[in-house]
Amino acid sequence: MKKALLAFILITMVLPIYSIELSEPDPEDTKRITAIIQYTSVFRFGNNLKKGDEVVYEVNEVVKTDEYSEHILKVIDKDNNSTTVLEIFEGNELYIQFESNTKKVIKIWGKDIAGGDHFLTLLSDNELDNIITEKNNNTPEEIKLNKWKTSEPSDEYDVNNQVIHCKIIELDIDNLDLPATLKEKMRKENNENSITLSDDIPKMLPLVPVAFTNTSKREMLTYDNAGFVQNINLTLKSFIKN
Repeated sequence: MKKALLAFILITMVLPIYSIELSEPDPEDTKRITAIIQYTSVFRFGNNLKKGDEVVYEVNEVVKTDEYSEHILKVIDKDNNSTTVLEIFEGNELYIQFESNTKKVIKIWGKDIAGGDHFLTLLSDNELDNIITEKNNNTPEEIKLNKWKTSEPSDEYDVNNQVIHCKIIELDIDNLDLPATLKEKMRKENNENSITLSDDIPKMLPLVPVAFTNTSKREMLTYDNAGFVQNINLTLKSFIKN
């Protein structure tokens, strides 16, 4: 059986978001996928999630299809120690169970668009560090040097017939130690790097279109309990906050 769930995550890590191709990832690819899920968990999820919390995003027009136009995350279980979140995208279901306090991943499993079940083996701390270090070593220098700032948007968002208050994390281009030509290029692409957040909604950042593409903002996002509203790929459509 082709591992569509894993293949989807793998393909979208290196191609434009929502490109999909069914293929069988090799063991090393599966390890890299697992590493990304474990590594991003610490800043993907909020400190006060409750069972039944949900966020529904509309895939922006440039990338969505009629069949898969939504990206959904919801808390399906929570006890005194752990939280389980289900993420639904492109016909796939990805389940992540993590320690509620530390966000450390306990279990990862899923179901692909063909109905196949998948269970990922968690990596040791040493394996995880090695993979992330390799990824960081291959990151362009201009990305490593990025600095970020938080600003208030000029407009507000009306979701679920209520106004939510937002903030934007974007590149602090003026304070980057880079050539003027590169700064100008980054200014033109700043919309692609910025994300809109809100304290009014549950914090569950979509894995590939948000968390993976914002690992350079890891520290800011880890200590900010705001939920994700919008970026170039997704826009908040509705939410439930218990």
